[in-house]
Formats: sequence, C-alpha cells, structure tokens
Amino acid sequence: MLSELGYIENELRLPLVAVCDETKQQIIEELERLKVQVTDKKS
Repeated sequence: MLSELGYIENELRLPLVAVCDETKQQIIEELERLKVQVTDKKS
C-alpha cells in the first residue's frame, strides 16, 4: 500500500505544477491524511 501511495504521489507531482495553489494545497493535505491512515494501520 505504501509503495502504491508513493506511485500516486509521483504521478501527481508533475501535473501539480500546473494546478493552482489552492487546489494543490487541498491535494497535498489529502495525501498527508492518507499517509496518516496508512501509518495508523501498520501500528
């Protein structure tokens, strides 16, 4: 799952450059939230 998330993040990183800052911030927050969920499940 963690490598899957890393893949999604890499796929998003280039397109994110073209996205407006507000939307980019929302996507980053969502990715961080997903990372926390993954970390919680592991422990």
